[in-house]
Amino acid sequence: MSSAPQPADERWQLLKTIFQAAGSLSPTEQEKYLEVACGGDQTLRAEARELLNADREQRNQQTVAANSLIDGLVGAPRSLKGRRVGAYEILHEIGRGGMSTVYAAARVDQQFHKLVAIKIVRFGLHFEELVRRFQHERELLAGLEHPNIARLLDAGVTEENIPYLVMEYVEGVPIDRYVKTNDLSIAERIAIFRSVCSAVQYAHQNLVVHRDLKPANILVTSDGVAKLLDFGIAKLLRADLYGDHPDLTIPSAQPLTPQYASPEQIRGETVTTATDIYSLGVLLYILLTGKHPFFAQLSTPATLTRAILETEPSKPSSAVAEEADKKPEASVDRLRRQLRGDLDTIILTALRKEPRRRYQSAERLSDDLDRYLKGLPVTARHDTTLYRTSKFIHRHAAGVVATVLAILALIATSALAVRSASIARQQRATAERRFQDGRQFARFVLFQLDDAMRSGITPARKLTIDKALTYLNGLEQESGCEPSLQVDLIEGYSKVGDLQGCFLGPNLGVSNPARNSYVHDLALVSRRVPSSSYP
Repeated sequence: MSSAPQPADERWQLLKTIFQAAGSLSPTEQEKYLEVACGGDQTLRAEARELLNADREQRNQQTVAANSLIDGLVGAPRSLKGRRVGAYEILHEIGRGGMSTVYAAARVDQQFHKLVAIKIVRFGLHFEELVRRFQHERELLAGLEHPNIARLLDAGVTEENIPYLVMEYVEGVPIDRYVKTNDLSIAERIAIFRSVCSAVQYAHQNLVVHRDLKPANILVTSDGVAKLLDFGIAKLLRADLYGDHPDLTIPSAQPLTPQYASPEQIRGETVTTATDIYSLGVLLYILLTGKHPFFAQLSTPATLTRAILETEPSKPSSAVAEEADKKPEASVDRLRRQLRGDLDTIILTALRKEPRRRYQSAERLSDDLDRYLKGLPVTARHDTTLYRTSKFIHRHAAGVVATVLAILALIATSALAVRSASIARQQRATAERRFQDGRQFARFVLFQLDDAMRSGITPARKLTIDKALTYLNGLEQESGCEPSLQVDLIEGYSKVGDLQGCFLGPNLGVSNPARNSYVHDLALVSRRVPSSSYP
């Protein structure tokens, strides 16, 4: 069942997106992609297939023309060693791609002995316009002087009108392989990535957009210096270079690697500096996790395209969990903790699908990474008091710990002082009570006891016992663990018991009170000498 009709502009945009995404696929892969991308819209599929067939036929014609010219220059493809290209002699092939081949070469006139890299572009049509544009852009690109950019040294055309570029020769390995081989720490990987950001920012300030940032275009030398290759080549080969032939379709002229392309590149929209920011986000994701943001969708071009356009990438801290079976669990946990929070936010901000919501420049991205390394709050995260406080504590951990310990010591000292003061007050109060007890006992002896003795020994003895019990009960409440007081209490209650009812001496003859005094006295003895101490 066909889908509902779409507005002409919207339908053309959809058709354009499908065509661009499928342009680099083989015929078999193109059919599989169209089946997914077009769904049940048979008319859309037929239109896309017609465009792709026409494009394939045109490219075949261009390839024949281009190869005939190149064969005229260099003969058999494998016999380039020793051939002349301008003032340079080709030494050996370095690599090749769909639109060019790169060779190591040296100047024939021996003006300098450093190696250079020569890129011979494989185009067969409209070379006059291309040459004119190369000459116009050569001075601009040659002026890009940055320690992390492989400079454009020269440019020209051969006698057969085939354009070539002479670049600084860089002997190194792709950046992703370098950080993995050398087992760089997170901080070291960020440092080398920030040098790439510096180069990209410098190029953007000179109105040059790379448009094809990927590990293969960023080599790291044995000294650990990152060098961006082909910087500005994307601009040299943009579609508007073809002057009076705007309808000419050469997909290979669009430097787009799907794994590193931004959503706007996939849709064929205007490319800005934000496009490079997205590619930097993909690169940083890979450098820190070892995985592509859409590693689960890399199986086919169709699923990758759909993921780039519609799916939000998983957090880098979540992606490293997939490596748990390849690395020690402790190592994976440590990496996850390092990525969680600020680095998750920084990378996902660079990977936002809307260009305006990404970092506004490579410098801003680099600055946020620098703030992360210094323990400062990053601008990509929502600023809260709790977040800023946590970053401050993390940044000044030693000072914060020392301050907390000092505060705790002060609190402990203050508590000890308060307790000491409290004990002192208690001791003063106890001394005051004992002084008053002494006064009262003296008054008792001088006044009450004398009066009682005049009435007889028994009333005097009873009054003495009552007064002694009152004193002993009060003293017991304040004795605590003081040994001397406990001895006095034991002797005191024993003597009271004797006076109350001990048959061996004079007593009041009150057996029950005497028994209570003896029992209480034994309890005091037991507390002073625990039963476990007896043999």
